[in-house]
This record gives sequence, C-alpha cells and structure tokens, in this order.
Amino acid sequence: MNFFIILKLPRTGSTVLAKALDRHPQVECVAELLNPTLGPAKGIAKRVVILFGTRSRQRRMEDFIRAYYMAPSKDAVLARGSTLHPMRYGLEVETLRRALPRSTHVFLLTRKDVFAQTVSRMLAATIGRWPKDANAASAAQLREAASSVRIEPRRFAEEHNRTVAMRDALTAFAERMGPPTTEIFAEDLLADSKQVIERIFLAIGCPPPGADFAYPPRENKVLPEDVASFLSNYDDLRGAVEGLAHP
Repeated sequence: MNFFIILKLPRTGSTVLAKALDRHPQVECVAELLNPTLGPAKGIAKRVVILFGTRSRQRRMEDFIRAYYMAPSKDAVLARGSTLHPMRYGLEVETLRRALPRSTHVFLLTRKDVFAQTVSRMLAATIGRWPKDANAASAAQLREAASSVRIEPRRFAEEHNRTVAMRDALTAFAERMGPPTTEIFAEDLLADSKQVIERIFLAIGCPPPGADFAYPPRENKVLPEDVASFLSNYDDLRGAVEGLAHP
C-alpha cells in the first residue's frame, strides 16, 4: 500500500479535496486527521489534540497517527492518506516523521492569493460558517450576509501577515519532512479539479477513476473573484496590505 499526507492551511479547499480522493474505490482519505470532530479522531478526548506542548502529548498524537495509517484496510485499497494542519495541534516535524510509514508522499496545499485566503478566513469567522455545498443560492446568501460586514483594515492587515506567516511555516515544515513532496495550489484545484486530482492519483500509485467519477465542479464554488463584490470596504482592505512584502 502507498501512503500520503496533505499538509494544508485553512481555506485551501482541503475538505473538498479529501472527500474527492476518498471517492476513489482504491483510496482511503480523511479530512483533518487530528480534528476531534471529524474522521478517525471523532470522539477522541479533546485534551489529546489541543492540550499539546509536552512530550507526552506529542507521543499520543504520534501513536494516533501511526494507528490510523497502519490499520487494516480492504483488499482493493491501494493508497491511504489524510489532510492535516500540523501547526493547529502543535505537532512537531519529528513526531510526524516517526508516525508516518516510510516513503509517505507529502503534498503541500496552499493558496497563491493570500489576500483572498485572509478574506475567506475572516468572513467565515465573522458570518459563522462558510457554505459547505456552495451553489448559486448559497453564494447569493453569502454575498448578502457579507455585504453588511465591514472588516477593520488594521485588523485585516494583521491577519494577512498572520496568514503569510502560517504559509511560510507550513512550507518549512513540509521541506523538513523530506521527499517525496509535491506542491499543489487551491487556485489550480478550483480552476481544474480533474487535472489536479488525477495528478495526485498518479503520484500515489492509483489508476485514474472511471468516467462517472464526481470531480468537484467549479460552477458550484464561491470563486475568489467574487470576493470584491462581497465586501463593502474591499478597496480599504486592499489598501491596508499595499506595500507589504507578501502577495
């Protein structure tokens, strides 16, 4: 069996990607492996994954990750993987390296447009939730809800810088994990999900899925270019990050 892990940040399309990969009959993939409300971590005591910082916490996370990857699988399964935001849990590089099987393929999922990512994070936090099954109706609802939101520019600049720092930290984390590593971008997943997902299948040794495979459709997404119409002070936010060293 081949193994993979997708290191990611919030608002990068990782949940949609994990669900799409898991639809392949020869792939097992869970979203946010250590999240106590999702996947194999559902029901695990929250203190295991959020009260990290001591060596014993690292060991417990290591044991949990190893148990997931080494669990028995169906005969048809060729690859097993997960998505994970390691900094969210204080997971250390060495802990993850010890937990994963040797030759695990590492994918790094980030966004090229940090501005749009920051807007997405702050809107999701402000509105309460981002539509999970985005379509024309939910996009309209989001636009209506966001039109009354005014994000304070100074706070936005701070969150923008925090997003950049998270991206840089995750990139460094992935580099320390060692090869094989493949970088993928949320924008590419949005523009052509079929091409990106089939590239992942190829990297983890799985054949392309059949013609009836359900790729995430672009038309049912809230697109980055829609963000400008969502916010009443979009230009103020753009101005707040002009001159910063990062995109």
